[in-house]
Amino acid sequence: MTARAIVIDPLTGEIRRKITADPTLFAIQVGTGESLFALVDDDGLHIDDGNLLVSEMGEWEAKEGAPEGLTLPVATIEYVAV
Repeated sequence: MTARAIVIDPLTGEIRRKITADPTLFAIQVGTGESLFALVDDDGLHIDDGNLLVSEMGEWEAKEGAPEGLTLPVATIEYVAV
């Protein structure tokens, strides 16, 4: 089984990496000073990491200067403690 997750910089909310792998391997993809979020109800569509952030509340948010009308992903993101 494969699933997707994102690794973020918790200070800025910027997405550092997108991961597609067996969920049991997610934790080894996270370095010091990074946070891991699993994608739940993922539709598999593109995640525009150039225009998206993860807010302090753990929700999708458009970056300042993102194109007007940017559609946020439908996937819910859930913090994974590593």
